[in-house]
Amino acid sequence: FKANRRGYWSLWIFLVLFVLSLFAELIANDRPFLVKYDGHLYWPAFVSYSETTFGGDFETAADYRDPYLQKQIAAKGGTSVAFKADVTKNADIKAMVADAHGRWGSVDILHNNVGVSLSGGDAELLDISEEAFDRCVAINLKSCILAAKHVIPIMRKQQGGSIINIASIEGLIGEAAIPAYNASKGGVRIFSKSAAIHCARSGYNIRINNVCPGFAETQMVSGALATLAP
Repeated sequence: FKANRRGYWSLWIFLVLFVLSLFAELIANDRPFLVKYDGHLYWPAFVSYSETTFGGDFETAADYRDPYLQKQIAAKGGTSVAFKADVTKNADIKAMVADAHGRWGSVDILHNNVGVSLSGGDAELLDISEEAFDRCVAINLKSCILAAKHVIPIMRKQQGGSIINIASIEGLIGEAAIPAYNASKGGVRIFSKSAAIHCARSGYNIRINNVCPGFAETQMVSGALATLAP
């Protein structure tokens, strides 16, 4: 089997993608990896905590972007900050990066994890509008490029950093109903290679990777799958 190089490497690529898909819910989520509260460490990316864990009043799942919950965490010595930004706007992304850099003095990790498809107006090729296509590409692809553009100079100056771009399995395969999503996530994948080559050749010591997860059971994805179901 190893003599068939195409088959051999195809098997390895399949196995890597399969293993990564097992961690799709970890990769594609809106929860922080680590929270320090009242002297204890919590891992929201792996464990679901209720609001009462962090001094809230309700047993519902903690919303880490809620200003009230952020204040509760900060009062016990932790840090949780949200920055409202339109990721399609260069000025907003520039301000977001500047805010993070100003707060902590460095930007060690950039995690580009955005995506919109049918909810952004994506449709089959003959039905999609120009506005919907532009919106999907701006959110899914343009935002990653702009964020990297503003973060890389900071990482270059501090002599290191890591950028993780979340593409999608749909950036590797095609789906007739979501051409804009396919194109934009495929763009994220190849942009990651381009940016990684740029940083390597320039000696920036910045690692850039992309991850192509499968479907994660989020509200947006569940709605899309219901729409696509025959």
